Amino acid sequence: MNNEKIAIVCPCFNESRTVICFLQELNAVLSTLPGNFIVIVIDDASTDDTLELLKAFKFNAFHVSLTILSLKNNAGHQQAIYQGMLYANTLDFSHVIVMDSDGEDDPAAISELLRLKNCDIVHVNRGSRKESFVFRLFYFMYKILFRLLTRRSMSYGNFCMINREMLCKIVQNSFYHLAAFLSKQQVNTAFVLSDKRKRIDGRSKMSGFNLLTHAFRSFAEFSEPIFKRVLKLLIYILVFLIIQLIIIRVYRNWIGFWNILEMIRYDFLLLYFAGFIIVILITGKVLMNFLNLKRNDRKKTFYEKIG
Repeated sequence: MNNEKIAIVCPCFNESRTVICFLQELNAVLSTLPGNFIVIVIDDASTDDTLELLKAFKFNAFHVSLTILSLKNNAGHQQAIYQGMLYANTLDFSHVIVMDSDGEDDPAAISELLRLKNCDIVHVNRGSRKESFVFRLFYFMYKILFRLLTRRSMSYGNFCMINREMLCKIVQNSFYHLAAFLSKQQVNTAFVLSDKRKRIDGRSKMSGFNLLTHAFRSFAEFSEPIFKRVLKLLIYILVFLIIQLIIIRVYRNWIGFWNILEMIRYDFLLLYFAGFIIVILITGKVLMNFLNLKRNDRKKTFYEKIG
């Protein structure tokens, strides 16, 4: 039996309908794999009986153990993952796998991840999504916007495997959006493909507001380059307006009065647009400073180990 140790970090919030089925499925998969596994479930201050169900659960496989981390206050999905990583960083292991506990991430993909342990990061690319048409449409638009603003594509979520060195980097820096944070890393990265399944209870928690929050967090990871690109766009607009003003002053006798009025009308539209960009830049800079302050707060440990 391979004695290599693997930590599996699973955040959950109000998953009383799903978490036990997920853990049973995870047990069935891990029992066939070599190595020693510690499953770290982070209960994000659930208001149902999720925590009680977790306390009563035991893995059948002798090389799989369960540790429960309880958060006193609801910290959100990403922060729950980070708290699990903070705890995992105190353990002796070679790799960490991150996956959701609602059944959407298929445990069967773990065997594919473990075949690529020589990589720093292994992402699970999403195949088909079993979501509504409206959700898939907005998610497609989000991916396009993300690519335009960051010049990167991201076809994966939190489901991934990282090595010890990458975990240390994550713990030191913190993150707002794990997948976006990992997409910035210039390391040896691989991908496996797995379809995104339906939640075990069939009810998706990803509402329109949650998707908007999800998008904002991913953009926050790229706040500096996005700020620079928007600033560059503003400079281009201002340079264009200055050049046009010079042309009007030098060649006004040839351009004609009505043509000048038409050009000025479009210039006002550009000025309104430039003003809008300035407001975005100022707001973005304030948010960047706020996020940098909050990033340090996020590094604090506030979980309680249950088992």
